[in-house]
Amino acid sequence: MTRKTIQELQAARLEFQFKKIYRFSAGVMSLREYLDSYLRPTTKVLYWQSYSSHRIHLEYIKLKSPIARYRLENAAGISIDVPKLVYDCYDLPERITEE
Repeated sequence: MTRKTIQELQAARLEFQFKKIYRFSAGVMSLREYLDSYLRPTTKVLYWQSYSSHRIHLEYIKLKSPIARYRLENAAGISIDVPKLVYDCYDLPERITEE
């Protein structure tokens, strides 16, 4: 494969992520529509999840290795989890936190 072909494939993958339909509190719409019209992100947030997201026997279990989670956040502090491809395409200030 040539370099141009790889870039075209990456652009197609990114466009696929943006066109994916989700159900948000504002209604059913694509990720791009939601980010552009409702969220308007100002910050990228990378956080490391070190405990399970579901309780098992009334407690959260510590994971063997932390999982990276990617979010876009607006000025009001409202954030949304996004795929890494979408996270990487935004040129915003980045903040790294732990769970």
